[in-house]
Amino acid sequence: RRKKMEENKEFLRIGKPPAFLEVVKYGTNPPSYEIEVVHGAEGKRIIREIFELTVAGFSQQKIADEFRVKEYVSFWDAGWNADRVRSILHSKWVIGYQPQTEKIYSKDKKTGKEKIENKFIGVEKVHSKELPIIEEELFYNAENATKARKRSGKQSKGKANIFSGLL
Repeated sequence: RRKKMEENKEFLRIGKPPAFLEVVKYGTNPPSYEIEVVHGAEGKRIIREIFELTVAGFSQQKIADEFRVKEYVSFWDAGWNADRVRSILHSKWVIGYQPQTEKIYSKDKKTGKEKIENKFIGVEKVHSKELPIIEEELFYNAENATKARKRSGKQSKGKANIFSGLL
C-alpha cells in the first residue's frame, strides 16, 4: 500500500487514509483513487457504533473494552484500545472529508539536516461511494459529547481534584 502511495505524488500531497479505509484502485490521469471501508459492511457498523456509544456517554476506554469482550474485528493488528477509538472519533474521513497537507522542506536548526514536515492546510470533500460512513450530525454530536466529559486540571493517581471542572 505504501509503495503505491509513494508512486502517486498527488495522493501523498493530500494525505493517506486512516487504518479503517483502504485505497483499492488508482487512476493517474487525472490523479484519483477509489476508497473502501476495511471489513466492508461490518467495518461501517463498527464505526457507527463507536459514534453512537460516544453520544450515549461511553468513554473511549469503555468502548474499546466492550469491543474486545464482543471480539469485534479490528482495523489494526493489535486490536482495540482507547487510542484507536479516539483516532476514529477524530477522523473527518468518516463524514467524507480528507485532510489536505503540504510538504514543507526546511533545515533542522540543531543538526543542520534537511527535514520534511506535513503542514495541515484544510479539508477536501472526498467523492467516493463508500463515504460518508456516518452523518455529520452524529459526528458533531459525538465530538460535543466528548468535549462535555473532558476534565480540566491535572490528573493525579488515586486522588480526586476538587477544583476539576470549575473553570
